[in-house]
Amino acid sequence: MQVEININDEDKGLPGILYIGTINGDKTKAYFLSAAGWVAVGSGMIPAYSVVREGLQNARLQIDLSTVPDLMTDTQNIYVGYGALSVAAERSVQASITALEKAKEKLPGRTVKTVDPDMHRLALIQEDLTKKAKYQFVLSSSNFPVCPGSGN
Repeated sequence: MQVEININDEDKGLPGILYIGTINGDKTKAYFLSAAGWVAVGSGMIPAYSVVREGLQNARLQIDLSTVPDLMTDTQNIYVGYGALSVAAERSVQASITALEKAKEKLPGRTVKTVDPDMHRLALIQEDLTKKAKYQFVLSSSNFPVCPGSGN
């Protein structure tokens, strides 16, 4: 199945991440499609479908429905979405890097915990996805017949 994901005009051209996810009918299980396949998610970082460093644009995403977990035993609601790294968010990352460097200078010989700038960016992108509800419902498996292995 091909799905069109529409990027808000203010987010076009920004770095970001595309996500494909499913949640079952009673909202007790969620899976996200990553390069390694479907990953169960309870909390924490959401696996990326695609990291877009060169700038978000409207895109067509390919979902092989025959690979969706629990599709034959439970209703799965499929969603696509994205998170963007705004200029303000990148400034926040750079401010954190600068603050940590200054702390290291002021506290020579002491261990100063560092934050991975890329993890900080991922967290801000995921926050953008969830807090601004940048996802859309695509399909419920209860609305179509699925034959395992059909690729439909």
